[in-house]
Amino acid sequence: MFQYLKDIDELSRKVCKAKTKEDFLSLDQIEEALKVNVAFKLNRVAALQKEHYNVSKKDFVNSLFAADIVNMSQTHIKYVTFWTFRKRIERGDIKCKGNLHNLTNLCKLYGLYQLHNDCKSCYECGYFQAGTAFSELILNAMKAVNLELRP
Repeated sequence: MFQYLKDIDELSRKVCKAKTKEDFLSLDQIEEALKVNVAFKLNRVAALQKEHYNVSKKDFVNSLFAADIVNMSQTHIKYVTFWTFRKRIERGDIKCKGNLHNLTNLCKLYGLYQLHNDCKSCYECGYFQAGTAFSELILNAMKAVNLELRP
């Protein structure tokens, strides 16, 4: 679950290979984008802490960069929620194929929704490159998943 913490520098250099909404229907693609998003925020807070080394930890956390820390923490929790959800459905003990299909789609929808609401860091670190409308691709992938959900 926390393996991405060891790969922060590598994640910060990644470039998104997705070019179509179908690419964003892959759990692997969604997970990678979520990891890059949280890794960038972690790096940013670490850099701020180094830059303001003379500030007490209490002031750093409570006053100066509280919003950055809260945002980073929320992004991390959303990634962990996605990761846990994905690992649960991939465990292989869900016997009903219809349930497995719907749970997989809900996992995709959750991850895509998180990316759609907060992918700014993916643009800031260069993971999402200019020239591709990634927000639109993510939104279209969400619509495609919604169409696949069956009762």
